[in-house]
Order: sequence, then C-alpha cells, then structure tokens
Amino acid sequence: MYKVNQSLTETYSQSDILLENQQKKVSLRSSQTRWIALILACFTCVGDYYCGNLTQALQTYLMEAFKIDPLKFNTISSAAAVPNIVLPLIGGLIIDLFGIRPTFAIAGFIVIIGQVILTYGVAQEEFKYLIIGKLVGSIGAGPLFVAKSAMLVKWFVGKELSFALGAALCVSRLGSSLDSVISPAVYTWTEKLHIPFVVGTFVCVFAWITILSLNFLDRKADLEEQVIVQGEPAKKKVFTLSDIMKSKRIFFLIAFSAGLLYGAFFGFTGNLNDHMVKRFGFEPKTAGLIIPIIYVCPSVITPIFGKYTDNKGQRVKMVILATIVFLISHLYIAYLPDVKAKGQVNYDIIFGLIGIGVFYSIYAAVIWPCIALVVDEKLTGIAYGFTASIQSLILTFLPLILGDINVLTKDEKHGYFWSQMCLAGIVVAGLMLTIIVYFEDKLKNGARLDRPGTDRENSEIDEKPERTESTL
Repeated sequence: MYKVNQSLTETYSQSDILLENQQKKVSLRSSQTRWIALILACFTCVGDYYCGNLTQALQTYLMEAFKIDPLKFNTISSAAAVPNIVLPLIGGLIIDLFGIRPTFAIAGFIVIIGQVILTYGVAQEEFKYLIIGKLVGSIGAGPLFVAKSAMLVKWFVGKELSFALGAALCVSRLGSSLDSVISPAVYTWTEKLHIPFVVGTFVCVFAWITILSLNFLDRKADLEEQVIVQGEPAKKKVFTLSDIMKSKRIFFLIAFSAGLLYGAFFGFTGNLNDHMVKRFGFEPKTAGLIIPIIYVCPSVITPIFGKYTDNKGQRVKMVILATIVFLISHLYIAYLPDVKAKGQVNYDIIFGLIGIGVFYSIYAAVIWPCIALVVDEKLTGIAYGFTASIQSLILTFLPLILGDINVLTKDEKHGYFWSQMCLAGIVVAGLMLTIIVYFEDKLKNGARLDRPGTDRENSEIDEKPERTESTL
C-alpha cells in the first residue's frame, strides 16, 4: 500500500481542471462504482500474499523433503527480498514509462510465472528452482504493489484514500492467513507436497483476473472523464531519491525504525511453523490453524486504531505502546518451556501470537500515515518506496542471520531461543528510534504526529526550514 508514485497523485488530484459543463456529467470515480473498484483492488494482490506465505506454511515438510537446515531454508526468504531493495524506488518510474494498467497486468503475470517455477521446483525436488521462483515472483510483486496503490489514488481522494489503502492491505493479509490454514490441510489430504503450490498458482490466476477487470473499469472511467475534463493536465514530474534525501531528519528516523520493526515481525513469522512444531509440539497442520491469529488481528483491529488516530492523534505514543507489547511478546515466547515428551502441546504460545498480532494491528494503522505527514506532499510516493527498500534490505540479511543462529545454537530450544533474543534486540533498537521520533516531533515538527487528522493542515508548521535537512 505504501509504494505509490506521487507524480500520479499530482495528476489525478488536480481538481482545478475538472470544470462544470453543460452536460453535468459525474465522473465514474465519484459514483458508487468506486466501491466495485475497491473490491477488485482488494483482491489484486491476494495471490502474491497467499503464495508469499506458502513456503513458511509448509516449512517443516519442505525441510524434510529437501533435507535442508533452517539456514538454507531462509535463503528462500532472502531471495524474495533482494529485488525489492531497488524496485520500490523505481516502481513509479516504471509506471511513468508504461502506464498504470500495462504495469499492473504485466506485474501480475510475472507473479504467476514465479509461482509456476516455484511449483516446478517442489515437484522435481530441485531447490534452485525454489530460489529462482521466489526471485521472479518478487520482481513482479514490487511493481504490482506500486500499481495497486497508484490505481487506488486514481479512484479515491481525501479521507477515503486511507480507508481504501487500509482495506486493500487487510484483504491481502487475509490471503496469508488462508494459506496457513489451507496449504497444510491440502498436503495432509493429498500427501503430495507440490499440490498446495498448484493451488497457490490458481490463486495467483484469480488475482490476475481481478487486475484485468479493474483495468477494464479504469479504462472506462478514463474514457468518460475525457468528456468531463477540459484542458490539459499539468506535466508530471518524476521525483528521485535525491529529492527524498532533502527531507527532514524525522522521516529517516521513522523509515529506519519501520525497517527494524517490520524486519523483526517478518523474521519471526518466516520460521514460525517450524518453531511451533519443534518447541511446542504442534503438528504442522494444527500450527497452520493457529498462525493466522497474527493476521486476523490486523483485519479486525487496524481499522479501529486507524480511525482513533485520525480523530485523536497520539500516533507516536500508540507506536511506542505497540512496540513495547511486541518486545514483551518476543521475550515471552523465548522463555516459554518446550514440551517434554512427544504428543504434548504447549498452547501458551497463543498468548504471544496475540501480542504480536496486536502490535502489527496498531503499527500498520499508524506508521504509514506518519510518513505522509513528515515529508513534502510531492514526495510521499518516493518516501514510501525508500521505507520499503530499507525494509527489504534488512529482510535480505536478517533471515540468513537468524538461520545461522538457529544452526549454531540448535541445542538451546532447537535453536529458537537465541534467534528470538536477536529479534528482541532488534525490537529494542526500533523502540529507541521511535522514542527519538517522539521528541523530534515535539521539538522540531510542531507535534504534528500527535494531532488529529490525516491532511497536511497548518502548513506553516510543515513549511519550516527543517524541510531541507538531509542528515541522519
């Protein structure tokens, strides 16, 4: 949701070129049809989220079938993160060159190709094709998210845009939840490891169909608006990384804290199925039924906290509170006792998963609006892309570090104690940066993040000289 090319926002938000004419026509994007567009947009990325979680949902089975340890398994996650170090930054440029609809369709098709390669690798038990499939799918996923966000910018403005982006994220995350439930069940039923990946391929095809449907609707809206719009839209300007480097220091603090905390979240979920099986006695299928707690919480709680911060503000305080819950949850899981005998199950981990789900619910609702409020409006897209690139850079190396820790300390709670402590340390670092953000906002940003609203009101605060800072 965060990878938006802001030049597109400029083009489609210029209400001064929408003039009242004699025919009194209403834009299709201003009618109830926009809700159909939102429903379609919500499902455009569900295939990538579903398949992105496939290897994690079947981790124990894959490690047994390919005879690999957690370190080698985590190279799959690292491979998926590598392309997204750069793609979020150039995604807007790709759309500028080829247009939203062609980029959307092509990116969705590349995700399908990546999933087909991944499925072939599992069927043939060729590990290299798992890496290749993840790489190809990730190449499509970067522009896919940018195109989805840019499309929602075209269809929703003002306060509705935050709701639309949030709804699309929640539905996409539900794709991860469904995968955790469905994939282990399908494997148990068929006893063929590649069949769940075939199911994932069909989910990607379904998502691609929704992309084509949304493109059709968007093209129809564009054709109708040619009658309504008089005059030529202003020429678009492509903003680059050098522009974002002139932003205020508070932006970089938020970006790096977000990279650390999202890294700790996905670093934990990347090995969660195997973690629950080895330490707490769950069957992989049962673990798959419980893991969605992490993703279901955001679907329920995120809109509530999003609405609260829009009305009450207090954003940084909410992030600090959520991060403390996150830290406690990591430590709680690290110090839980392992099961003593085969057949025993320790369900106490559920409380830790709920805590992590609560963190993610609050954090996802609050952090991205914070970024939009501390950068120049014209740079919102590249700011989101920069933050996503920091996250992907961390996720390229962190799974390898965690896998190495797991292998070296496998005698201590199956290697998951010290990996959990490593994640807890990363959360502490993210918490420290967030506390600095709080004081930076109070002293140099006019406490903008603590005030209600999502628009850039009180522009005199946003126009302070600190805008030109580029130091970290």
